[in-house]
Amino acid sequence: MIGSKAFLDDLRHTIADAPPGDGTSLTLNMIRCYKRDLYLKFDVRSSNLLTWAVKTQVSDVLAELRLEILHVESSAREQPSLRAALAGAAGN
Repeated sequence: MIGSKAFLDDLRHTIADAPPGDGTSLTLNMIRCYKRDLYLKFDVRSSNLLTWAVKTQVSDVLAELRLEILHVESSAREQPSLRAALAGAAGN
């Protein structure tokens, strides 16, 4: 699994290179894959109860991702396609 900074760098490049109108769907797919990889890394399944340590680790990874998204959103004022794609992804 890649770190949140690397993930967002990949996301920025994907959105920048995306055909018009495809940014949001590409963003959603990338976020779903990141979430899947995160769950695999920490062996999170719908049926298992997580230990406090695992919950803390997952929470830390997601907090780091949220912080990076805030940085991207603040820099996206000049990049409306990136802002729109992140806003669409945040709704899911």
